[in-house]
Amino acid sequence: MPPILRGLDLSLRAGERVAIVGPIGAGKSTVLRMIARFADPSGGRILLDGHDIRDGTQESLRRQIGVVFQDGMLLDDTIRENIRLGKSGATDSEVERCRRSSACTI
Repeated sequence: MPPILRGLDLSLRAGERVAIVGPIGAGKSTVLRMIARFADPSGGRILLDGHDIRDGTQESLRRQIGVVFQDGMLLDDTIRENIRLGKSGATDSEVERCRRSSACTI
């Protein structure tokens, strides 16, 4: 598969909110998947406060960002595991409480 993104250089200030928009196939979802570490870049790096995000854990990184995808993103797994996307170490009782809640916070 050919590279989707080339030469992307994006700098954001703390607390800044950003929308990434563009046509289908432009790389919007790829950027977000790499920021959330659902995928790693094949070249280059992603820095957060000057640190390569691959040096930390996915869980600690995902606690610091919020992402709303255009299309729903679900794992080919159980509802329980899809809820755990927000907090990989969530206990069964936390997942159940979240499932029953209209305002899931994990």
